[in-house]
Amino acid sequence: MANLYNIDYIMYNIGDSIKCFFTLQYKQALSVINHKKKGEKIMTNREEWNELLHNLRGNAIQNYQKTEEYEHVKQRHAQIDEMLTTNLTEDQKVFIEEILFELCAAADREAEVVYHQGIKDGVWMLKKLGMFGQTGLA
Repeated sequence: MANLYNIDYIMYNIGDSIKCFFTLQYKQALSVINHKKKGEKIMTNREEWNELLHNLRGNAIQNYQKTEEYEHVKQRHAQIDEMLTTNLTEDQKVFIEEILFELCAAADREAEVVYHQGIKDGVWMLKKLGMFGQTGLA
């Protein structure tokens, strides 16, 4: 049953992401028109895509941070932090904190890359299923 819940959750989030994507595209189209009138610089498609993915990922992280799973992870991190502050020498703490920082930064970047690829794969899949062609958005 857990797998079905995960699939439903993923499909729900994909639906929200697609709605958000097209809403953002509409708003950006209006923004382009207004910027052209004002003579301001317009973002490129790549910049718009990166901003969209950044916003979607930020929303997903905020939603995750509201879950029981995140609360458990946060408590575990506090326990580990307590162990580090009480059981290690100052040199060991600095060494371990540096390692943890690098590992967390790498994990965050990996999650970002995987999230972006997941969105791209989802759009590709929906195109292959003809979801965009039916609405004239291909």
